[in-house]
Amino acid sequence: MRDAHRCFTGLARLWRSGMRRVRPQLSGQHLDVLAAIAAAEGPVEVEELARRTHLTAQAVLRASSRLYAAGLIVCKPPLTEGSHLRCQLTGDGRRYLDRLADEQLHHLAVAVRRLPPAARKALGEFISELAPLLPRTP
Repeated sequence: MRDAHRCFTGLARLWRSGMRRVRPQLSGQHLDVLAAIAAAEGPVEVEELARRTHLTAQAVLRASSRLYAAGLIVCKPPLTEGSHLRCQLTGDGRRYLDRLADEQLHHLAVAVRRLPPAARKALGEFISELAPLLPRTP
């Protein structure tokens, strides 16, 4: 169990290192809401975002306000009308998520290249065994 925890902690640290370079910097909760909006096929309501992110509607509204102010989402009706709010990603929001993914992958690739060959091989084997066990995301 300790090895799994060390592995997860290391990967999380690498993931966050890529996040620090992308502006605006968003919290994990904001990113969860932004990712849920991006995954929707069109405008998505606050209640649905709360369900998808496992957050309260109030937390989703707070995150939506921050994302709206950053120009990453648009909302209708205006944010003041609460739970009937429907949000969707803007072009800037899509570009933000693309930059974020690029930075995170870059940091991970740099770290993996620094591993000795035997460790890279072991990592590849581990990922091959782990991947089928992970739940698929929508």
